[in-house]
Amino acid sequence: MKIISLSKKIGENLGHRSNAAEFREEILRLNEPVQLDFSGVKIVSYSFADEFFGRLANEFGKDVFRTRIIVKNLRPESQSVMRAAIENRTKNNVA
Repeated sequence: MKIISLSKKIGENLGHRSNAAEFREEILRLNEPVQLDFSGVKIVSYSFADEFFGRLANEFGKDVFRTRIIVKNLRPESQSVMRAAIENRTKNNVA
């Protein structure tokens, strides 16, 4: 399992949809479970969460997503943003 520090890879403020799209494509190319370490990340915007988490969950399906993407050290307020993005994408099955 590969471990990736988001604060080192992208920064402490994850707000841009374009950064999320690039990162999502990188994760898809890995084709293995990944642990995402959010230590040092202060903000995760809904746009970032939708583009990264929401699209991955929609593509993989929620069950596969949970086995492929392990999230560590995500702040509680960002956890709720992540959950909302996943729920909105998967319930509406929006591509």
